[in-house]
Amino acid sequence: MLDKQKGIDIPDMFSKEDITLGHIETWPRSIFFLTIFFVFTVIVAASYYMIIHGNLDELRDQELYESQKVIEYGRKKSLIARKDKYIQQMAELDLMFASFTEKMPVDSEVPEIIEDITRVATQSGLVTSVISIQSEKDAGLYTELPIKISVSGQYHNLGNFVAGLTQLERLVSLHDFSLGKTEGNEILLELDAKTYRFNSVGNPP
Repeated sequence: MLDKQKGIDIPDMFSKEDITLGHIETWPRSIFFLTIFFVFTVIVAASYYMIIHGNLDELRDQELYESQKVIEYGRKKSLIARKDKYIQQMAELDLMFASFTEKMPVDSEVPEIIEDITRVATQSGLVTSVISIQSEKDAGLYTELPIKISVSGQYHNLGNFVAGLTQLERLVSLHDFSLGKTEGNEILLELDAKTYRFNSVGNPP
């Protein structure tokens, strides 16, 4: 057939007796060019792994370094752009903290708070059974001053009393409400109130 006549039989070519390394000029052209192509391929492959491959690794490392720098630059630029906003927020927090600490009593003001609670109870038409200061609790930044309260009266009077406590000048929080009945069939309200003292350097707990 035509394909068999024109095809190249590789094993047959390499089995020829005149193909020797010492007489390249006697090689058939097909073997000569095939050998040149093979040698060229080996040289290109070796050059890639020795030169190009190393350069590609270095290039990838450089690209990774640059991408990290771009991310870092973007983060710093964002912080700089929001610097004024941060300063404003810090100033607002300072004002809020100052206002908060002003509502915390010092030791000399604790008796005044007791008087204020008693006054609110009286103005609300309640009978005061107990208003006593409990043991202080150190919370680090501030100290809790628990106050046990027990008053009795009608429902609407008790509502006015609780509302009045929340309007005191000094910070007071209310906890652990319980309702009962007195011997006179009035409603007994027992609760724990807490006021706070800021633990500044000059005012240790």
